[in-house]
Amino acid sequence: MSDDNINIPPKPSTLHEVLQWCIFAWCLMMIYHHYPTFIHFYIKGISKIAGSGLELPLSLLSITIAILLAVLHLPLVYFKLSRIVRFILYPALILPPALLTLAVKYIDDAYAKTPEGAESAAQIETRKHERQQEIDEMDELFESIGGTKEYRAAREKELEDVRSCLSSDGRFSALEQEVKSRVHNPDAFKHIETQVGSYPDGYNMQVTFQAQNGFGATQTATIRARIATEDCTIISTSGFDPE
Repeated sequence: MSDDNINIPPKPSTLHEVLQWCIFAWCLMMIYHHYPTFIHFYIKGISKIAGSGLELPLSLLSITIAILLAVLHLPLVYFKLSRIVRFILYPALILPPALLTLAVKYIDDAYAKTPEGAESAAQIETRKHERQQEIDEMDELFESIGGTKEYRAAREKELEDVRSCLSSDGRFSALEQEVKSRVHNPDAFKHIETQVGSYPDGYNMQVTFQAQNGFGATQTATIRARIATEDCTIISTSGFDPE
């Protein structure tokens, strides 16, 4: 057997080729979904935030690695690489999202130190305080009209059923999609908190989020929903009217 034949990589199986095409497609989707949104934010003014200075280098390094990985994971290229390089390319897939997440963390920390960020944080705390006040007022109302233990147990059972509609990370995608369909820039939507509780007019869920108004400014807002406990569908919503 000649040395040339020894250096020729073995032909991959059909299953491995299909898997590799899927990984390549995932790389392209990662680039398509994450980086245009980040660049949009940066152009819209993130670059003016007095951060650590690592935001842009980290994001550029992340997208560079993502593009390089996409090229190297292209099956026409991947199967010509040595076995050790191919082995390294799989765990390397976590680098771009990890670097981008770190860049976004620096941006969030820097934004929190600006007047706009401080105002946004204050709005969130105010809404939490208002929610607690509403719950306390409703408890007092139930007690004043002779609310029984049975009624409280039934109400808690209803809220527990609503909580079961949440995903493992405590979010309710149907309500978030409802918000995204109304905002001016769905890509700028940022989930902050999902809460389940007893609210006026029968609403039992509240989502706090950030979104852009028609002028491009980021605002913190909330939307409330009445969720059916039988099938987790949205009966009605209230509290969010995009400007």
